[in-house]
Amino acid sequence: ETAAEAIRRDHVDPATITDPQQPASVDGKSLAWEERPGWIDGNLQQVRSDRTAFYLYRRLSVSEATEARLSVGATDAIRVWLNGRQLLSRDQPLPTAACQHEIDLPLPAGEHHLLIKVTHISWECDFYTALSSKDGVAPPPSVKALIEKSPAERSEEKQMQLANFFRTHAAGLEAYQ
Repeated sequence: ETAAEAIRRDHVDPATITDPQQPASVDGKSLAWEERPGWIDGNLQQVRSDRTAFYLYRRLSVSEATEARLSVGATDAIRVWLNGRQLLSRDQPLPTAACQHEIDLPLPAGEHHLLIKVTHISWECDFYTALSSKDGVAPPPSVKALIEKSPAERSEEKQMQLANFFRTHAAGLEAYQ
């Protein structure tokens, strides 16, 4: 499969991805989802391998209708679906940046399935994802937990995680400063 074909091809049916406990069927093979706790929302992530397509899944549960904003970016190609409906398809390479693409997500009360495909053809691939309320950037729970700790209670790694989040989102965080 060429890089262009991998970018255009959906390796999974986005409408069927609703439970990460269930393996995905890719070309007749059953592939298990792998949890990546180190891939923290709001941080630039790097993947090093050649010609890879990977999918990110997130289940969103809301008790009442709301709107969220998804910010995504990737070095090469990126696609985004919500509940099986494609919201973004970008095939050309761009330098990765926070807020490269912002997508408003209307979320009626209930459960929703967010699927992101990142395809890259070079050795290094950067990607970025952040989900927030539409009205502003609310820190994700992991960052809120760090904010609530005193600096002395944070490891150097956690300090850097917090600093990276604020560097990326400083303009939208006046209410939290």
